[in-house]
This record gives sequence, structure tokens and C-alpha cells, in this order.
Amino acid sequence: MNIKSNSKSDQNWITEYLTDLWGSTDIYLPNGQYDASALPAFYTEDKEVVLTYNFSDRFDIVTFNIPYGYDQKPIDELIAALKQEAQANAFGEIYATTTNDNLDLMGYLQRTGFRFHKIYPCAIDQSREKHNAIPEMGRNDIPMRDEIEFMLKA
Repeated sequence: MNIKSNSKSDQNWITEYLTDLWGSTDIYLPNGQYDASALPAFYTEDKEVVLTYNFSDRFDIVTFNIPYGYDQKPIDELIAALKQEAQANAFGEIYATTTNDNLDLMGYLQRTGFRFHKIYPCAIDQSREKHNAIPEMGRNDIPMRDEIEFMLKA
């Protein structure tokens, strides 16, 4: 499967995709707030997986959703493309943050070399004050409260 990089012509469907998933394109991470629809992105050819990222002071994955049961190979190709992008922009690390309920993504990140970096207790509670569409309960019947940051050497 081919991995694609977004262009202006992708703006509308990526905005719709992110809004369907997150209720908004506004994403709150411990290091800042982002309009994910305005960020660079990589996506799978079938448009089932979109990974948005930002780099300024550091290289961050902003959104990354993997549908349950999705083939591993294209996901690995997305991460490989992201590593190349980080290296091309002189970043030695890539950071990924997820919620405490996202056990599947935490497992995937660890299997691909990401390491636990930081835990942000009550980060989701604070984000919920800004964006009330964030649900109380997350995946696996786990209350969404905290964010966990992972780091990968690029």
C-alpha cells in the first residue's frame, strides 16, 4: 500500500475525517493546542489511517488513529515515512501522546520502538474544560483522565 503526504486538495476530506473521529479538529496536547486539519499529514492509500504531525521545537505526532484489526504493514510504512520526515528536518526524536484508555495504540507504539517518556495526570480532565465533547469513558471501559507520552529515536 502506498503512503501519501497531504496536499491542499486533501484538506476537506482530512477535516471531515478528523471531525468524525475527534468531534473537532482542535487537538489539545500537553505541549500545546493544534488545529490538526492544518498540519502536515501522512495517510494510507485507502484513507483509513491518517497521521498528523507538527514540528517546531520538537517533532510531535498530533493525531494517529488505527482502526481495529487494520493491517500492520501500512502502519509500519507510515511510521517509516514519519521517521524520514523527522530526520530530514534534523529531529532526533518523535513524540506521540495518547490517552490512558488507548491500550491498542500504546501496545503498537511499544512494539515499534517507542518508549514511555512522560505521564500527564489529569490532562484529559483539563482538556475537557476547553473541549466538552471529550467523553468521560474511553475505550475498554476505562475512564479517560490522563495522557501518556511516548518517544522514539528517529
